[in-house]
Amino acid sequence: MSLSSLGWDDFFVRAFQPFAAAGLVPARVAVQHKHAYELLSAEGPVAATCTGRLLHLAAGPGDLPAVGDWVAVFPRAGEAQVDIHAVLPRRTKFSRRASGDPDLEQVVAANVDTVLLVTALDQNFNLRRIERYLAGAWESGAQPVVVLNKADLHPDPAAARAEVIAVAGGAPVVVLSALAAAPAAPPPPPCDSVPNSVTRVTEFGSACLGPTLPNPATRVAGFGKGEVALALV
Repeated sequence: MSLSSLGWDDFFVRAFQPFAAAGLVPARVAVQHKHAYELLSAEGPVAATCTGRLLHLAAGPGDLPAVGDWVAVFPRAGEAQVDIHAVLPRRTKFSRRASGDPDLEQVVAANVDTVLLVTALDQNFNLRRIERYLAGAWESGAQPVVVLNKADLHPDPAAARAEVIAVAGGAPVVVLSALAAAPAAPPPPPCDSVPNSVTRVTEFGSACLGPTLPNPATRVAGFGKGEVALALV
């Protein structure tokens, strides 16, 4: 497993230089538990916990590692576990108010380049809700793509797409149906052209993304070039 296959590039190389001089190595957060993490590194998967110093210096949850973060770690001698000493600067981030304290930020996913906002064209179709999700996606720094699924359930999917385009701020809007052989509107550029992003599946539902995403089962499995974040709106 190479670091570049996990999304490592010059942006993170520059940010990591002070930690390299201290003998630390880079890894990326794949899974976040309550008090522990599962990381991916050049040596493969590894378990991790934050150092006491990192926990002490964190002003809130937003300063601690989240899924997609690059972290500086130090391996424990003779153990299959590492200590997380620092979180590298984030290129993008999805965040929300922390549970129990609305003044604190909680990062849901970091370093995402593209996010698919998937919503069905059924009785739950809600333009205002799509606008809210779009606002969050733009604020994160990622590129949103709106996917209108189940077009066969809407009497006029072209009109629905036009409504979304009007509020999408230039984001691509794709119409799909599991009953159709191809998307009802031209798909955005292939996801393999999107570099260094992280998969973060909030809820996949029954969205039919096959015509748009190459090898969709792979696209919800890990890190690297061509992967996106998905959210069911």
